[in-house]
Amino acid sequence: MTVSGRIGHQLRRLPTCLQNVCGSPMQTADKTDRPFFIIVGNQRSGTNYIRDIFMRQTDIYPYGEVFFPDVHITHNFDGHFFQFYRDKIAEDKYNIFFNNGVIFDALFSSYIDEIVQYSPRKISCFDVKSDCFLTVPRLYECIELMNIRVLHLHRRDRLGRALSQAVLDRCFNVDEQFNPTRSNTAPSVELDPALIARMLSAADGFDTFITKRYPAHQRLSVCYEDLLESPSHWEKIRNFTGFTGDIRPQAAFTKRQGLGTKSRVSNYDEIVRFLTDNNLLAP
Repeated sequence: MTVSGRIGHQLRRLPTCLQNVCGSPMQTADKTDRPFFIIVGNQRSGTNYIRDIFMRQTDIYPYGEVFFPDVHITHNFDGHFFQFYRDKIAEDKYNIFFNNGVIFDALFSSYIDEIVQYSPRKISCFDVKSDCFLTVPRLYECIELMNIRVLHLHRRDRLGRALSQAVLDRCFNVDEQFNPTRSNTAPSVELDPALIARMLSAADGFDTFITKRYPAHQRLSVCYEDLLESPSHWEKIRNFTGFTGDIRPQAAFTKRQGLGTKSRVSNYDEIVRFLTDNNLLAP
């Protein structure tokens, strides 16, 4: 029995409402030729920056984070997807659904087809952060199975990324939507050096995982800092995604990403010594 045949057989055993959400099993076909790709990266690696550039200056429509959407998607399938997602968590059946390859693959494939169909622009994308790969382990297999193109963002300033993430996690105010890494007035904080070490190791591991998991024809890895320096660094992305538009890097993001690093951490020198002593940072 073919993959599509097995999926169809399993879907016929599901409740009718879930069959409607999952759509046709034939939609799990290879997505290589679709005007669609996925942005992946650790937190504070420039995914928001590149999404903003795509929205303002290209014919790419970025939908935001797929499992934690920060933009409104109006088409019908999106509502089904996220409502079902929330219901499964509430019912404590999260792993049953999101680790079931048959169900997840069919649903995810239909989700991509709907995005492409209803996109207001020629090309579409959404982004997935590293923590989603841990929460939904079937996701990375699904991307590989469907041969979805992956735009992987990483940081040259590994320590700056980790400190920025730690400051954000520590001080972000949900009620006031206050982001401490984008403010010059927020007070400095003391961070646990061991926590920063774990963040560095986790981020390095994720970047290594992505580069080894997805081959060069499917993946493009780019450095956030390079994108800030010159429009010439965007040509690889243009060739990979096929977008049109003149890219003008935004210097403001350099300042925003710089906040939350050395100037925001009161025990910066202590952290550097700890990381150096543990061979996580070059002397």
